[in-house]
Amino acid sequence: MLSLISMLKTLYSPRYRIGIVLGLLIVLIFGAWLYFSRPSGIDGSPSIVSVTALHSDVFVKEAGTDFVPVPGQAKTTSGSTIRTSDTGRALLESLSTHRTLIDYSSEIVLTENGNQTHVELLAGAVWSRLAKVFDSGEYYEIKSPNAVGAVRGTSFGMWYADGVTTLIVTEGSVAFFAVDPETGLPIPDTEVIVNAGQKAVCDRNGKINVTDLTQSDYSLPWVAFNASEDSPGAQPAPVLLGAPDSGTPVSNTPLEPSTTTPVDNGPEISVVSPSNIDEGSNERITIKGNGFEGVTTVLVGAKKVTFEILSDDTITIWADDVNPGSYDVTVIGAGDRSATRSRALTVNEVIPEEPSPQDPSQGYKP
Repeated sequence: MLSLISMLKTLYSPRYRIGIVLGLLIVLIFGAWLYFSRPSGIDGSPSIVSVTALHSDVFVKEAGTDFVPVPGQAKTTSGSTIRTSDTGRALLESLSTHRTLIDYSSEIVLTENGNQTHVELLAGAVWSRLAKVFDSGEYYEIKSPNAVGAVRGTSFGMWYADGVTTLIVTEGSVAFFAVDPETGLPIPDTEVIVNAGQKAVCDRNGKINVTDLTQSDYSLPWVAFNASEDSPGAQPAPVLLGAPDSGTPVSNTPLEPSTTTPVDNGPEISVVSPSNIDEGSNERITIKGNGFEGVTTVLVGAKKVTFEILSDDTITIWADDVNPGSYDVTVIGAGDRSATRSRALTVNEVIPEEPSPQDPSQGYKP
């Protein structure tokens, strides 16, 4: 009994109560420090994503809002939808320091939760350059409607068009597998490892074919951009992709006449219009760019097409005998120097209308 009374006296002593209060304060302060020092995107706090318009037009839509244009650079939150026009490109930089470049005519949803990044590729193409090999629990993946590429640190590009997903890997390795477009679930036994220097194509039926990159693949704008100092691993170069539209001239100082002989880098393609035609159409297609005077061949995909050079910056072609699908357009000049605009032309399948049955009440009509 005496020991119990002695213990109760100790619990109610001022010194003991002060100790308890101090202990609780230490726990609360430490907990608050952990909470406020955690990265955004964890425990429901949305990550902040920087969107830079490299070419106009670029648009962003946050939850519950409409698309708004990005004139230069803007901040948005994880979970937003980013869309580019057929002349727009954008660079995304997020908490993880990975950089994702969005190509022309593309739309993605970027979701980031701490060190886990998910890119939903709704249409078009993206190229990602990851900051490092991932630690345990980290991942970066791009998911199209029918395939997923998941990595632990690499550089790769992926695009989706007309039910087909294409993956190109230039560094490291990517786990690539087909998914059911209806359920979004992986299709069993379809996973393949795509290594640097390889390309994988997932068709509409979920079949994946892996091949080595060809010279044509290496000439794609994505691969050339990734190999340059201006890739997503470095600061984007206004010279390569065009500076954000600020409306303000860089300098008003007149330039001195250049005495350097211009370097002929071969042809360049800026626009293919129209970019969408029907199968068998005799519509004339215009290619705009420069360096076209010496062009000897024009390809739609791998098929040579008839063309006419109107000027150094304009070529017209016809694609009436090209099968339905989405194709790169390539112009080849002197010395086999070439320019390719990826997925620049889509040929739509034309399904003949079924003749309507004759109404028996109308009698026979010869």
